Amino acid sequence: MISLRKTATELDRLEELQQTLAKCYGLAIKSSAEYAVELDARSTEYFRQRLQSLDVQCSQASAPEHYNAVQASLRGELRNYRDQAREQMTRMRKDLQNAAVAMKVFAESVSTSGDDCELQLRREVERLEALAASDDIEQIRGGIESATGTILRSCSQLRRSHQLVVTQLQDEIRTLHQTMDNERSRMDRDHVSGAWSRQKLNERIEHMLRQNEPFCVLFVSARNLRRLERQHSPTVITDALRALVQQFDGILGGEAMIGRWSEDVFSAILEMDPSSAMALSAETNRKLSMSYPVWTSGVAQMLTIETSTGIVDRRRDSDASKFYRKLEQMAAALAGPAV
Repeated sequence: MISLRKTATELDRLEELQQTLAKCYGLAIKSSAEYAVELDARSTEYFRQRLQSLDVQCSQASAPEHYNAVQASLRGELRNYRDQAREQMTRMRKDLQNAAVAMKVFAESVSTSGDDCELQLRREVERLEALAASDDIEQIRGGIESATGTILRSCSQLRRSHQLVVTQLQDEIRTLHQTMDNERSRMDRDHVSGAWSRQKLNERIEHMLRQNEPFCVLFVSARNLRRLERQHSPTVITDALRALVQQFDGILGGEAMIGRWSEDVFSAILEMDPSSAMALSAETNRKLSMSYPVWTSGVAQMLTIETSTGIVDRRRDSDASKFYRKLEQMAAALAGPAV
């Protein structure tokens, strides 16, 4: 009887210990999210959302494999965030180093040139004032020549200093333009998949038509996308579509403009021979019809996207209106019925 009571007490103690450990593990996940170093607001918020999902999954765990899954996912999230932070820190350090070197050179040049020029000009002015009281023509002529040379050198030095200021300003302007271009690029892209917008695709096609060069448009339809959207959250769909676009870009060697033609149809503009494009279409369909890793409640799972492809080629001197008509027909045929 005493042995049974002792065993029951020990089981109660172990259960209490297990509950405490589970609670502390959940609090550790929350702390990791709460005290994450904020280098970029968007990536930090995304990281915290992932950890919140893991915290929910941990609170619902009831078997060792559940905790093992949480641990594996947590390790992956921490590693990814560390890599992002390391990349951002490296970029920041490089920017700071470049800025520090440029400012040091700039400050030293301006300070030195300014002080030197002022000192030299004062000396030459004093020399000219002294020469004004002299009656020696040769001495006056030599002094004027010497002063003239010194003044010209000082002017040249000041000009170089001013050019450095202009260069610094031009560099700042280029940086601002680059920031504006990056922001404009984000506006021209589909915020879900990361591909270019339909408007940018149309602009590129119009440009190619004006050049009167042969090219092709490769279409890729995600045939089961609408069904997947009913089964999964928007976050999961975003991850899958971004993976699809990245895979598509990798197949094309990063040399084609890829955009989202419609809800479930993507397209790439290829500057290549139509015969080669047909083979590429078949290869693309084979490589894109695959399962992509996505996250659900902090755990990675595979989501299968079923694809089909089609090619529309445009030959030199062909009718533009007929080409546009073929584009719309191909896109409509690949889109198919809403399922």
